Amino acid sequence: MKSKGRRSQITKILGSDFMELLTEVAPFISPRVDCILTEGLVYIMVDLAGAKPQDVKLGLSSGSLLISGEIFPPTVSPDSNMIRQERFYGPFHKKIKLPEHCLPGQLKAELAYGILTITIPLLKTSLPGGET
Repeated sequence: MKSKGRRSQITKILGSDFMELLTEVAPFISPRVDCILTEGLVYIMVDLAGAKPQDVKLGLSSGSLLISGEIFPPTVSPDSNMIRQERFYGPFHKKIKLPEHCLPGQLKAELAYGILTITIPLLKTSLPGGET
């Protein structure tokens, strides 16, 4: 509900034409990312439809996960014309700040069905009484 409220505020201030344009342009800026924090893991899912594993790079820097690469547009035939384009193509770079208590050295990544799924375990906190 909070994000819906913010969106309606933006629409009031900038107008519905702006929101429509933003929605149309958003896929061209970079791949979309979802980050989910659970008790034991950080899940990061990135839309990379059409990307090949060799064209995607992961790195770590100053507590952030760096995701970069390039998605190349499909080549249908030399005489084809694009009549509508909504999917993202081109180079991309994402920097995602990681929680302080995660273990980035144990990061696992898988690119399947156009989605890059990254999991990073969280440091287990000590239980009362010294148990872990």
